[in-house]
Amino acid sequence: AQCATIVSLCNAFQNVAISSTIPSSHANFKLSKVAEFGKLTECKSSSTTTTLKMSQTGGGDKLREATGIRPSIHPITINAVAEALKVRAQKNKRMPLRYTDDGVEPYEIMMSAGNIAQDTIQKRQKTSKQDGMMLTEEEEQTLGGRIVAVIVRLEELEEVLVKKCKKVDWISKYNEWNTFGVLKNEEVDGMEDLIDKEVLKNPLFGMNRAECLLAVFLETIEKPGLARNGVIVPCMDVDFLDSDRYEALFLQKEEEKKKKKEEEEEITQQQKEEEDAQKAAQEKLQEALQEIENKQKEVPPKDETKQIGDKLREATGIRPSLHPVTINAIAEALKIRAQNNTRAPLRLLTEGTEFWEIQYQAGKIAENAVIKRQKSSNKDGMTLTEEEAQTVGGRIVGVIMRLDDLEWELHHRVTQTAWVGKYDEWSNFGTLQDESCIKTLDEMILNDPLFAMNRAERLLALFLLNLEGPGMKAAGEFVPGGSDVDFLEEDHYTIMLPKKK
Repeated sequence: AQCATIVSLCNAFQNVAISSTIPSSHANFKLSKVAEFGKLTECKSSSTTTTLKMSQTGGGDKLREATGIRPSIHPITINAVAEALKVRAQKNKRMPLRYTDDGVEPYEIMMSAGNIAQDTIQKRQKTSKQDGMMLTEEEEQTLGGRIVAVIVRLEELEEVLVKKCKKVDWISKYNEWNTFGVLKNEEVDGMEDLIDKEVLKNPLFGMNRAECLLAVFLETIEKPGLARNGVIVPCMDVDFLDSDRYEALFLQKEEEKKKKKEEEEEITQQQKEEEDAQKAAQEKLQEALQEIENKQKEVPPKDETKQIGDKLREATGIRPSLHPVTINAIAEALKIRAQNNTRAPLRLLTEGTEFWEIQYQAGKIAENAVIKRQKSSNKDGMTLTEEEAQTVGGRIVGVIMRLDDLEWELHHRVTQTAWVGKYDEWSNFGTLQDESCIKTLDEMILNDPLFAMNRAERLLALFLLNLEGPGMKAAGEFVPGGSDVDFLEEDHYTIMLPKKK
């Protein structure tokens, strides 16, 4: 009859898909020799398992019976798991419960788990005859399946438990490992013997461990599996852990998710503020350009005899290059940045410096450059068109806002070119051999105008050849004068070209 009960329990455990009252998650373990297990547990006795029914003469709890409230099956499950930990610690070869032991097959652990589950149920039903609260068939199946499912997953659940405990600072800080039934350095290989000794020596350690292992199983395996299939079984909630342990094991992840969400929202807000600031800077620049255009319209025609201009250029329709005014503005930006003035920041000088302040300053530099060029153009007869002014302003802002990236790329390319170092050509590229010291670089820019101008030229070249040019080509668009780089020597030009993929 005992063997028949084990077989019955195993069959109920494996056929969970047929019965909606048994958790499907209990069957998610590997049995390499199910057939052999069936043969080993086969009994010659023709006796059948007797269905246990509630004693009509038992005393029981009349109040509980009247309300219909059933007793929790968690205490029985926890005691069974704690017993399994003791059995495993005793290293009884007739009751193997550790996969890593030599020669142990999965079906042997399944048999040991089935024996523990059966003994637990039989013991509970005997005591229930006196209290009038015998297990129902559904409770019996749930209890048996749950005990087996936890025992066959002991090592997997223990690994999850240890990882969860390691993530909680206060467990280590206040040495609360025993509260969770975990050793401090349990994740280290070869700790099995120490764990077994502690289980046998300290019953509270084993009971705490059993509680936490059952809780991990219910929250991470059984409950999600049942929810997916819409199945409800007795005692699904983890109501046997105190709030501190429950929060430590299961709410830390929720806190991490909440914190991550808050960080993402903060980043999104910062991006929105940066976009708004950039939009405001562009609108301001556009207003300045419009103001310049309006003033030009208000200026009365000059006496042709007093205009200087380039009559040949005007006659041919060839427009002057936009590069000189752009390079001068970039060089000016490098000088302003080198002064590290918090009132006109072009790098994040302090924690209080905002990204939009840099955008605003870049827009001011572009605006001043365009205004200055338009004033001088009144004398040479080559005033920038609205499209040319927008192109110049956009390029200046584009380079200034990417200074760090462009400077890194410039220095990287130059250092990868052997002849630059061999002939000490660093200054001709506007770079230092070692640019790790910002202060040294800033002093060089302030004290050597040619160095700053060379640097500005090559930064603009990188921008045009690697960003603006390919972008315009992909979009099928065109800007005045194009994105060609006609202001560098050929050997320098080659270094600035896009890298071949």
